[in-house]
Amino acid sequence: WKILSFPPGGFGTTNQWTPSPPTSDTEQFLAYVTGIYTIQVTATDALGRTLTCETHVTVVDTGLRVELTWSNNGDVDLHLHNGSQTPWFGYNDAYYSSPNPDWDVLNNRDDDPLLDNDNIVGFGPENMRIVMPVVGKIYPIGVHAYSNVSGSITTVRIYCGTSAIPKYTYISHSLYGTNGVGACSQNEFWKVAAVVFDASGSCTVTYINTYSTSAERCSAY
Repeated sequence: WKILSFPPGGFGTTNQWTPSPPTSDTEQFLAYVTGIYTIQVTATDALGRTLTCETHVTVVDTGLRVELTWSNNGDVDLHLHNGSQTPWFGYNDAYYSSPNPDWDVLNNRDDDPLLDNDNIVGFGPENMRIVMPVVGKIYPIGVHAYSNVSGSITTVRIYCGTSAIPKYTYISHSLYGTNGVGACSQNEFWKVAAVVFDASGSCTVTYINTYSTSAERCSAY
């Protein structure tokens, strides 16, 4: 079994086949990025004759999905805020240290965010999703140059509903970040955009595109 083509960031360092290596009669394929994949399988019989075929796998999600990839080897972090005007890097910010915060304890809605892949080496992806976003609620997206990524250019793709095509794709400038300093430092933080869903499940995305240090985002929204 082989992946011939994939969406940007769809073929990362994390294994995508079970079992691995993919040489069994049946395989489980786990995609980390939304989009269209072309899968090829080649079978060989007892006489050494081979037959090859291809198929397409379209991976979609529901609600809000945000994907982050970056250009240089290192650790970049994806953030999703609940829009409460409180500082980032806390309870109201979903990121590596709080990958699945319960933002709605009282109403028990399924609108809690989930960071499903925290990639600390390589080029991503990191993925964030909310299955059922709250109508009218603002969800700001941020990117932090955590460590070892000075000069890295990041790409953020925002998906709404069940589309396999991103609604918007945004690219950062070359981020500043020294080695091994982590959160609340002079490493750069990019406030990318804010997403709002309506009752039909469609979304509106507002481009923010502001840069600061992560120390500033630790003390202010």
